[in-house]
Amino acid sequence: MKKKTSLLIIMTLFLYFTGCGTQIDLTEYNSLITVAQEKTTELDSSILESEQLLESHETPLDSNLIAELETAISNAKTARIDLPTTPKTEAELLQSVELLQNLNYDSTLETLENAKTTLEKSIYQYSLVDAPTESYIIDCLSKVHGIMGISAVTEENDPNGQLNKAGGYISQVYFLSNLVDQTKIPGNSVIEKGTSGGGSIEVYSTLEDAQKRNDYLSTFDGSPLASGSHTVIGTVIIRTSHELTATQQKDLEQKIVDSLLNETTEDSGRTISGYNLSSNQTITIGGLSIAIPAYFDVKDELSTAQYMHFYPSIEEYYCSLIVTAESLEIDNPTFETVKNDLVTALIESCGENIIDTKLAEINISNLNGVRFSCIDAAEIPSLLNGCIIFNPDTKAVITIIQSFDGNDVSNYDYVGDFEKLLNSIQPI
Repeated sequence: MKKKTSLLIIMTLFLYFTGCGTQIDLTEYNSLITVAQEKTTELDSSILESEQLLESHETPLDSNLIAELETAISNAKTARIDLPTTPKTEAELLQSVELLQNLNYDSTLETLENAKTTLEKSIYQYSLVDAPTESYIIDCLSKVHGIMGISAVTEENDPNGQLNKAGGYISQVYFLSNLVDQTKIPGNSVIEKGTSGGGSIEVYSTLEDAQKRNDYLSTFDGSPLASGSHTVIGTVIIRTSHELTATQQKDLEQKIVDSLLNETTEDSGRTISGYNLSSNQTITIGGLSIAIPAYFDVKDELSTAQYMHFYPSIEEYYCSLIVTAESLEIDNPTFETVKNDLVTALIESCGENIIDTKLAEINISNLNGVRFSCIDAAEIPSLLNGCIIFNPDTKAVITIIQSFDGNDVSNYDYVGDFEKLLNSIQPI
């Protein structure tokens, strides 16, 4: 339809100016008017989409971006030029050609599109912190280096007794930081250590509830009762320990914010598996074959056939793997009777400040055992994953312990890799 209209204009002008005794080449005008129509349509579409975004009344993380888009729309409307009507004289034609030659919406469109895209991103980011789920909070915290222990409260163990109450938080997750000397923080669990151990995340159902809670926390700022830094993002309050310096609080807070808003780079968290079938090592011990990740590329010189200690050659990777086998003159029924005691003794030998121990029975390749996870709340906390397995063919109890501490700077998903290690176990 547009091409037919343009063609009609050209024919009318040609006949008009020919009838007046003046012949003008209208090729340039035709080209310019077509391009101008396309540019104007593009600008109009961008203005309409921007107005529709504002009319959606969705909440952005940064409310100032609404005014910025409104200004960009206003400037775009001001910059928009009505296309010339059909010229009736040669002078009007020349004037129209000059107008069309100078028509340029590139800068206006770029500013408008940037304002719209920025607001759309801010709306999306607010949705991430608008009463997020407990699992989302835990997942985001697990991607922040230096955070070792993470534990969500229940109504039974909530220290403040505010979980799910009117105006209270709908979830609260405590965490430990490797920057805090955990030996100075009392408590036998991450929750008992509270915000002092590293910090916490409180999630509220509304922004008003979150702000009210943050205002309450502010009344203690600068006093002996201050528990650390606190800031609101969406309906979430991020709190960091008073044991941290102001710089450390700010840095940790920003890392958590970045993780919550998906602003972290792809390899900034523990998202990379080091378990590669083409490069894994395979060890045999206690009649079992076990594939271990390639980053455990150094075998301690004290290792034997019954005791193997592996760690990475890269100094910044603070992790280790210990595998032992001890022959006992017992059978499966006896092992079933004593396995929990064996695990308890094993965990007690791992450190003096073990907290948050979790146990679960396992069966791997028809071999019974118990797996565990716990936190060594030492000056620099460590996360331990381990298990004991009984091999009735060799009457050996095989122990596997994997650990890494808060100084580790790798991006390896040690917890996920430990699961893969367990699944690789086979009798030989």
